[in-house]
Amino acid sequence: LCDRFIAEGFRVIGMDNYITGDQDNIQHLFKHPSFEFIEHDVTNHINIAQPIDYILHFASPASPIDYLKIPIQTLKVGSLGTHNLLGLAKAKNATGDKKTPDHFFEVGRFEITINSPKTNPVILDNDSSISISTSSSVEMNYYLKKDDEIIYQLLDSKKLGSYDELKGEIKSKISKDARNTKTKASFISQLKDEYNYTVNKKVMDAFTKSVDSSIVKGKYSYEKNNQDKKWLIEFADIKLTVADFGEYLEKKQKKSKTKTKVEIVQINFNKWVDKAIINFEKSQLERKYVKYKMLMKEYRDGILLFELTDEMVWAKAVKDTTGLKSYYEENKGDFIWKERIDADFYHCIDEKAFKQVKSLLKVGKERDSIAIVVNADSPLNVNVKSMKEEISSLEYVNSKLKVGANGPFEFNGQLVLINVKEKIAPGNKDFKEAKGIITAAYQDHLEKKWIKELKGRFAVEINKDVLYTIH
Repeated sequence: LCDRFIAEGFRVIGMDNYITGDQDNIQHLFKHPSFEFIEHDVTNHINIAQPIDYILHFASPASPIDYLKIPIQTLKVGSLGTHNLLGLAKAKNATGDKKTPDHFFEVGRFEITINSPKTNPVILDNDSSISISTSSSVEMNYYLKKDDEIIYQLLDSKKLGSYDELKGEIKSKISKDARNTKTKASFISQLKDEYNYTVNKKVMDAFTKSVDSSIVKGKYSYEKNNQDKKWLIEFADIKLTVADFGEYLEKKQKKSKTKTKVEIVQINFNKWVDKAIINFEKSQLERKYVKYKMLMKEYRDGILLFELTDEMVWAKAVKDTTGLKSYYEENKGDFIWKERIDADFYHCIDEKAFKQVKSLLKVGKERDSIAIVVNADSPLNVNVKSMKEEISSLEYVNSKLKVGANGPFEFNGQLVLINVKEKIAPGNKDFKEAKGIITAAYQDHLEKKWIKELKGRFAVEINKDVLYTIH
């Protein structure tokens, strides 16, 4: 993925703590001018000085084997890691996919199956519509405008196959559903045994008889009576009453053409019991599982810390433009450019492409024209980027750069030609061009100031005997 983004002209910052990753996968990128790597655990606070346009969060382990080995870390990276990256996105104004329509936010993608005797109009993001034919599978993006209106964008549509063609897929889906149902039923059965679940059969039979035929039409209305307070089920010293189930049944009933009154009552009763048991079990997780309790405490503390840090540091640094500019003026000496070049960087696939680029530069061809000519037979022949770069950051450059064509320089299996348009002497970074770095530094300043204030208000003691027992 990093290779793909770099090839398309992006600058990429990779982040990993190597808990399941392997450095060999990205070793070839370490010397690339458009790649930077930070070894870091995203469940901890993240600070990046450079401006950021996009954040892709793939930090969670993606293997059942890893889940079993590191369950707590997996949960933390999905919760605290996501919160930290959202905070970073907010601080950096990383707004997302620039290819989505203006003022839209892409929020997902879905697939639907349309099976109708008519064609179906689908409204697209440009207010036009198309017709989807009968029995089609449609894949779409959907966007959320700032006024909460949802806009859909068609990606693909295709005719559904015949029953014989889809039979295997249908059987597989049904089988998965059946396995899931059996697993859930087995789990609930274990919980019933653990919590000594009991049904008051006499009361249940009386209630069932009291339900009239309106339940079949989906129009049943529970009426309070002298049976209301009688317990219907009991588990873990909790008793739920006739009234509890009657009110549930009224809310959840559905019209049925195939089921009897007794069947409808029993089906809803089973669902009500399962829901009650599961909800109770959820309430007991922190009591039953110490590691889960600690994780939830850390998660809640993390959310609280996230909100406080956003208020005191991230959002403040972005909104406090006066304070930000004052901080810049007071610390200009910290924001200095080393000697730079304003140049076009031609990453050539081989010597033939390099020589072709060099000869075209000699006859005065412009960057875009050169790329078109050299990539005539393959778009991989040359990748061109124009940017201002500090010379000291170009580790693969082993000779002094002059205005004009320089190279070849070997880098990442390619030959690089650097066409220097201007050499820029060291100097202060302008506020606008370095605003991202200045904002990050100002955030660090605010955070240190806040922590200092907190330390002045609250005494902190560290139990070193306990600390050193942690591995």
